[in-house]
Amino acid sequence: MSEYISVKEFATRVGVSPQAVYQRIDKDLKPFLKLIESKKMLNIKGIELFELKSVEQAIEQDFNNNLLKSLQDILATLSAQLDAKDKQIADLNERLKEAQELNRNNQILLGSEQTRTNSNLLSVDGGGVQGVAEPYIGWFARVFGRKK
Repeated sequence: MSEYISVKEFATRVGVSPQAVYQRIDKDLKPFLKLIESKKMLNIKGIELFELKSVEQAIEQDFNNNLLKSLQDILATLSAQLDAKDKQIADLNERLKEAQELNRNNQILLGSEQTRTNSNLLSVDGGGVQGVAEPYIGWFARVFGRKK
């Protein structure tokens, strides 16, 4: 015959409070409950539910810990990659500024060179422009050149 024990003794054996046992009676211990002399008594086979539940909780806790550690590792890796990308972006921005400065300097040099070339072609006398200087024609071209 099955052995029945009081709720208080059941709670002591499984290591929980009697209130926890009463809560579980409404959930999953009802098949193990029997009223004996108008007292609630539980079959000792119900203890297996608590042991099974403890194992499930331990496995779930272990799984959650492993998952949390994995997520923390992924987060650390992604943070490191993000820091590296931030440094790369800063370096590229610095190079872009340097390239823009070089481009601006080249444009200034080209502008001053064009001004110098134009001033060689034009002769300035008293603030007025006289005209474009004639290109140099060698003596051979003058002697044997075409007549216009």
